[in-house]
Amino acid sequence: MEGELQFIEVQNPAWPLDYYKKEMAAFVAYNKDLEDKRQEAFALARKRYDDSVQLAELVAGFACVRQLFVWLKEKPAMTSNNLGRVYRNSYVYVDDFIDNTPYIKVTVGDKHTGYLLRNEVVETLDSLETAGDTLADLKDHRSYAFTASPAYQARLTREAREEAAELRAMNNPPKRKLIRGP
Repeated sequence: MEGELQFIEVQNPAWPLDYYKKEMAAFVAYNKDLEDKRQEAFALARKRYDDSVQLAELVAGFACVRQLFVWLKEKPAMTSNNLGRVYRNSYVYVDDFIDNTPYIKVTVGDKHTGYLLRNEVVETLDSLETAGDTLADLKDHRSYAFTASPAYQARLTREAREEAAELRAMNNPPKRKLIRGP
């Protein structure tokens, strides 16, 4: 277009080209603005995608309890001993899916391993009915609430005592008896 304006100017210098030059400048400015907006939209879309990938990696392997509370079972059976309660919106790590049973093997926190019914947990937090602030907090912290049953708490206490006794025995070697010579 610029070349055509120069051609007209050479052919007929009296022709009013200022109007066309202003139109051309406005068109170039519009295209530049449009390209800037397109780049900005692309950057925002890329950030949204990266955030969603990061969130997917963050919660991969985790499920969330959707009932008010659920019983963590010792074995995958209804008659099994209860280890404790896991409360709503708590994250649990899914260790294994048990074939031909409605149970999944989960880990609550770092050390509580047991079984939950599959229909008591959801894979994504977005399917829970929570407030936006609560949902964002849960996604950030992977929190859980667990209350051990009295029998399980007694077993944990006994195991902790035994472990502490083993550590004390390793750190305190038996004392040597000194025998006096003749």
